[in-house]
Amino acid sequence: PVQRGRDVFIRVATPTPAGFTIEALYFQPNPICQTATSIAGDGAWPFGNTGGVTSQSLADPSACGSPESSNIFNDVWFRWTPSKTGVATLGTCDANFDTKMAVFAACPSGPGTSIACSDDAGGACGTRARLVMNVTAGVTYFVRLGGRTEEDQGDGTLTASVRCFADLNADDELTFDDVQLFISSYNATAPEADLNSDGEWTFDDIQLFVQLYNSGC
Repeated sequence: PVQRGRDVFIRVATPTPAGFTIEALYFQPNPICQTATSIAGDGAWPFGNTGGVTSQSLADPSACGSPESSNIFNDVWFRWTPSKTGVATLGTCDANFDTKMAVFAACPSGPGTSIACSDDAGGACGTRARLVMNVTAGVTYFVRLGGRTEEDQGDGTLTASVRCFADLNADDELTFDDVQLFISSYNATAPEADLNSDGEWTFDDIQLFVQLYNSGC
């Protein structure tokens, strides 16, 4: 095994003087769900998929918004257990290639079982993957990362953070700023204000926000 940023010394000898070439390929040692790398809590974890293999078909284009490519290529897996209940943000925005990501409640036994997926997040992430989903502390989620096409390979960092449901500005405090942000998000029908995740912005979301705000983080 090797670690990013750590020197590796290689000694090579030949029976007679001769020229030679050393070729080194690196890929994450977790190409299938069953051998996923275990991670926990908020943090950042490096990954690479150069020279990797495609473990299985995702076959869930509607969840990723890319019907022309329903798979994740040269993929690697993480087994992530959040330490807090709330709204999680998973991202690969610093990757040097076009990433795609899907999250599963368990190792998938067939197509169409992802609970969240991202292809082109846009904004500062550009063509890299970034998704937002509700999570429960202590529950394990399986994260599949890879390229949008077979040619998309490289390195990046998987980042994960979880905020309290009512802490909309993610400053670890519940203040009037969060109330104002909820109101503006609600009026704009932004995803952050659809607290019950029913695809609608109704008085139920307002009641839920008040309940979550009063209960604290």
